[in-house]
Amino acid sequence: MKTAVEFAMVCIVCLVSAAARADDPTDDKSRLQGVWALSSGETNGRKLGEVLRKKGLSDLRIKFSGDLMTMTGFGTPDYTYQFTLQPMDQPKGMRLVTVETHGKAPKGSILHCIYEMKGEELRLCLPSDSTVERPKKFEAPSGSRLSLLVLNRQTDNDNSRSEPADAR
Repeated sequence: MKTAVEFAMVCIVCLVSAAARADDPTDDKSRLQGVWALSSGETNGRKLGEVLRKKGLSDLRIKFSGDLMTMTGFGTPDYTYQFTLQPMDQPKGMRLVTVETHGKAPKGSILHCIYEMKGEELRLCLPSDSTVERPKKFEAPSGSRLSLLVLNRQTDNDNSRSEPADAR
């Protein structure tokens, strides 16, 4: 009887610690680190590739380094945000605080986003500005003022400058 109780306690401890690791914000934060390239997306109900191509852009990348997220490829200087993860939210949340957007948004503006990581793919759904509420789903329908980005992790060996899949 004592052995069965001890075994049950060990199982409970293992399950609790595994669940804690699954929702550990430092785990997601470490998995995010590095460069991610846009593979597809949507903004306000339109394919993101079309929107970028009309502006002469096609190489959107996001770099996570420490607690900073830097977006490049807008044809302007980079946009930089400080990010904080909210992995206990459903869907998981990300809070972005503007560090530098070269006049697009005031420093300190806050964007509430959602994110999902599956293997080497990252999905981000983010509002166009701080007046838009946190997205509830990974969608960016017309009139929503949301953008849905699907990004793939870039490795040190990947020197290609891939064009977004939906821009082809």
